[in-house]
This record gives sequence, structure tokens and C-alpha cells, in this order.
Amino acid sequence: MPTVDLTGVETNAFDALPRGRYRVIVDRPPELRISGNGNEGAFWLFRVTEALNTNPVLEDPSSVIDRTIPHNTSFSAQSLWNLKRTLVALGAEPETLEGSVDVDEEFLAEFEGREAIVSVTQREYQGEMQNNIQNIRALSEEEVGALA
Repeated sequence: MPTVDLTGVETNAFDALPRGRYRVIVDRPPELRISGNGNEGAFWLFRVTEALNTNPVLEDPSSVIDRTIPHNTSFSAQSLWNLKRTLVALGAEPETLEGSVDVDEEFLAEFEGREAIVSVTQREYQGEMQNNIQNIRALSEEEVGALA
């Protein structure tokens, strides 16, 4: 068993991002996971590439660039709307998502590097403020060219 010295090591706790809209990119292939209550789903990690507007207004919008926002999409029947809107926002054609879809690691890997716009809120979870993606949508043609 390896031994490590954790003297002086900080835990890298971070403050939740301010409420607002952010341009994000899928930072790595989403992971298939099973939640504590036994539901299967996909865990996404979005990386901020631009702060579009926030409340409160950020003095230095570049301070949130490269911060990450987690996003879970459950495969339970009542939550499939969230999975579908996430996939469509990231470029999946809605027609290809009708009927049964094999959401495996290979399928999810296709979304790495894709971009979207997310609306982020804050919520308290176990005494800490965390981010929650309230909405996700595809980039408009104008937005696609904005950072190119």
C-alpha cells in the first residue's frame, strides 16, 4: 500500500459559480454511473469557456474561465427529458433520439469537446452551495463564430 505525506495539502474546496449563463465545453467523455438510490445515468463535466452574464456581475469574468460545472442526467423514465435536452443541446439530431437509444460509453464519448450554453443556479446541498444547471441549449450560429 502506498504511503503519502499530506502535510500542508489543501482540499481545493471551491466556491460555486455565480448564477448566470455560461458558454461551456464537454471537458471529458461523460461517465456512466449509478446513483446512491440505484438509478443509472451519465455524469457530465462542463468547463466554462466564457461568462455571458452573471448575477452578481463579475468584476473579472476571466476568473471563471476553466472552472467546471458538473451535470447529471438520470436514465430513470421521469428524468429522460433532461438527458434528451442535453444531447440535443450538444448537437444530437432529435430524430436519432426517437425510440430506444444505446447510451453506452462509445455513444457518450462522441460528445467530448462539444459546446453549449448553460443557465446555472445555486442550491444548498449538505450545507454547501453548489451549482445546478437549470437549462442547457445549443449555441446559435452567431455564438459559434464568437470565439472561433
